[in-house]
Amino acid sequence: MMIQKLTESQRAAIAKRLKDSPEDVAAGVLEAAVLYNTSVDRIYQCTSAAKLKAGQVTLKLPPLLLVNGRRKLWRLGDLLAAIRESAPASSASANTNHPARVATDESSAKKKGKTMGRPRGS
Repeated sequence: MMIQKLTESQRAAIAKRLKDSPEDVAAGVLEAAVLYNTSVDRIYQCTSAAKLKAGQVTLKLPPLLLVNGRRKLWRLGDLLAAIRESAPASSASANTNHPARVATDESSAKKKGKTMGRPRGS
């Protein structure tokens, strides 16, 4: 099974939906990937029992909800609380309303494309 990458429009649609959602709603892997601004594959890797046991997980996710089947679900409020705890103090004070707003900020997406540093010589 191959997992497709989320496009920017899909990320924006998920972030918009999360912005208006109450914190008691269940959030899946797609929502967690948008909130953490990472890939779906990375979320699955961070929930792997083998990687957790070996201590190879750097992303701090809250405990999963107990549901039937193999779905990975979290409470939205728990995901937001985990993000607030792991965020640096300077960025947390900038926007404490909802991290989904930060993930879809178009100006930050444009900044990623620019090169930093001195230009290469010919």
